[in-house]
Amino acid sequence: MKKVKLIIVGIILALVIVFAFQNQNYFQLKHSLGLNLIVAGPYKTPEISNAVICIVAFLLGMIVFSLLTLSGRIKQRKSIKSLNHSLNDRQVEITSLKSELDASRAPPSGQVLPDSVSTPTSQGGEEKAAATLLKRPV
Repeated sequence: MKKVKLIIVGIILALVIVFAFQNQNYFQLKHSLGLNLIVAGPYKTPEISNAVICIVAFLLGMIVFSLLTLSGRIKQRKSIKSLNHSLNDRQVEITSLKSELDASRAPPSGQVLPDSVSTPTSQGGEEKAAATLLKRPV
């Protein structure tokens, strides 16, 4: 997965470089931005190249996007944290139930289990013993 992301980033970076190389004349042009305020009069910035304007616009867009998605990311972190806490509680409950089940299956100490297979005396008895062993639930 990391290699795929690296390849995609490399392709995007190559496309940006090709775009910038093919549009060098446009990015080298300089413009002065103006703002006409009615109260304070017109305001003009010093000449700025188009490359700087594009980079600033891109960075401002990234900042606005990250601020708009911040609340969603915080909610996701809280949700993940609560779900992990719930998962840990369930794991503890599962291990305690398994230990209780194992304790109930184990015979009490000091007690000897009776031998469930008796030795039959005749050939017909062997068939009965085998049939009873097959019918017993495990």
